Amino acid sequence: MYQEMKIIDFLNEVDSPSPAPGGGSVAALCGSLGVALSRMYAHLSISKKRFKDLDETVQIQFLRTFQMMEAKRSELLEAIDQDSEAYNTVMEAIHMPKDSDEQRTARSEAMQKATITAIESPYHIMELSTEIMSTFMDIIPFGNKNAVSDIAVGVLMLDTAVKSAGYNVRINLSSLQDDALRTAWQKRMEEQLSKSESWKTLLLREAEKYL
Repeated sequence: MYQEMKIIDFLNEVDSPSPAPGGGSVAALCGSLGVALSRMYAHLSISKKRFKDLDETVQIQFLRTFQMMEAKRSELLEAIDQDSEAYNTVMEAIHMPKDSDEQRTARSEAMQKATITAIESPYHIMELSTEIMSTFMDIIPFGNKNAVSDIAVGVLMLDTAVKSAGYNVRINLSSLQDDALRTAWQKRMEEQLSKSESWKTLLLREAEKYL
């Protein structure tokens, strides 16, 4: 749905009174743009003589990472729609009837289930983005240094995706009634934020060697 829109149409949809697509979908878009920029860096590298002169093992790993990133970019694109669908699930639960005890119980259970979905969706964006960043040392040192600024921006976009999706996890955590479950999700979210910050620092330091 949203992933197939023209850029201007998607921007207009975000810039509207509708609450979806919102921050989670935009985080997924940031991540997919980060992957696209990183793949552009690879595209501009693999045809160069310098790349072809590299050790065969390095070339193979570079190309494996390049191919993996295409699949992850597709997952992040799908997450644009998935996050909006997760929000819609929460809204459906909120609007369930609550006139009787049975209805209130059913509504409460539906809201908790929908809240978990609304946490899982942006967390998936966080996890995907950090996973992609963790492979970039297979790419940055061996690519076309004339385009190293592009993969640096790609790193920043992926880190932005992680941090942005993290806010969407946090806002939904407050709706969880299960304290242990909320604490577990909080810990998982913080671990992804820490990983992303570490990878961003390392990767930008590597990229800046060539600027």
